[in-house]
Amino acid sequence: SDLRSIFDFIAGDYRIPGGVSENWGGKGYEQLSNGERSQINLFSFNVYQYKELTDPEVLEMFARLNTYSVGLSAQELRNGKWFGQFKRQSYSLATEALQFWRKHGIFTEQQIARMREAELVSELLIAQLDGLQDKKTSVDMFYENLDERWAQSPRQWSPGKATTRVQPAEYLSAKESAVRFRSTLAAIDDAVGDILRGSPFSRPALFYTLYCAVYHINFELPRSGRLPLGGTGLTGARKLGLRRAVGNLTEYFEDRQSRSPIMAEFYESSARQTDNLAPRSNRLRMLIKLIA
Repeated sequence: SDLRSIFDFIAGDYRIPGGVSENWGGKGYEQLSNGERSQINLFSFNVYQYKELTDPEVLEMFARLNTYSVGLSAQELRNGKWFGQFKRQSYSLATEALQFWRKHGIFTEQQIARMREAELVSELLIAQLDGLQDKKTSVDMFYENLDERWAQSPRQWSPGKATTRVQPAEYLSAKESAVRFRSTLAAIDDAVGDILRGSPFSRPALFYTLYCAVYHINFELPRSGRLPLGGTGLTGARKLGLRRAVGNLTEYFEDRQSRSPIMAEFYESSARQTDNLAPRSNRLRMLIKLIA
């Protein structure tokens, strides 16, 4: 392992090969300067402890590490850390929707192998519970706080979290969350299923926006403020408006010839920091305007 190699080097068991480093090549630990030895001694490693893993799960984890030659993703780390109701619900729904992800090109097979679809489903369930979120600060928080029980009434979350508000805003049950998730995917498939693949909305970051828009129209997102169309139902004119918006934005992403300021703003909010709260909020607001 990496740790074993470092300990062996410090113990003087080998020298650094000449081709590895111009400054350190050919030297053993004792030949390094005090400052160089300090760099090694003070280097920090991230360590994760997993409990109650089965042998197949351990083998799968190491197989992925060896196959891709990269570290575990954030979702793969969550998979080994949490085992409760929120994780089980997220993974169950992600697996149930595999045909949807493949049909519309949301994820590649490699992304599915690395649990990207489970991560997206986790975020979509979080949106149903508490509205739009900043991905970096929310996903782990929900996995931790909904690990042991998925409550029916609000309770104060663990102290020290990056929030002072009681979360989620709306304690949907696990059963109701699953019903709404399936209903929203079905509504998307019905309205724009034939034009979704290859559109900008087949990108996971923008699919998040599409999903939240459809969910808001059918059920109303928590903490949505004055966002219009909440709970009005994706029927008739709303359905046609969604289809028109997806088609027009797809054309705009391809040539950007339209003079529409709404589409221009949507495009700009899709160009960078796509998982932050501000661009997510802007994209949802613009998409709802286009639908209306």
